[in-house]
Amino acid sequence: MTEKSRDEETSELMPEPPKLEALFQSQTQQIEKATQKANNAFEVFKSRDQDVRVLTQTLSVEVNAVFLIAAAAQTPQLAAASIPAVLALANAAFATVPVTLQKATGDITQAFTRVEA
Repeated sequence: MTEKSRDEETSELMPEPPKLEALFQSQTQQIEKATQKANNAFEVFKSRDQDVRVLTQTLSVEVNAVFLIAAAAQTPQLAAASIPAVLALANAAFATVPVTLQKATGDITQAFTRVEA
């Protein structure tokens, strides 16, 4: 047997390697889509952070207003008269906390449900 005939015999025995380009491209596209979905899902945290930032600023303003009212109440009568105003401020500010939490929880759940789909 000559060198050439061995090479020919080996090439006849070895199968053609499979074409994997289409599979590679398909999997690459799937990975890119999954990455995009995940990135979009995590965008919800930016929205939540913004909502919390606004809520924090609102609460801070309300607390400062309460301190201002408390500082102005120089007599027991003024202090007693300021209680409804202080309670109204506190109720208005703190009423937004559960709404913000509920919105954030709903948005996060919805965003990650879309990723699983």
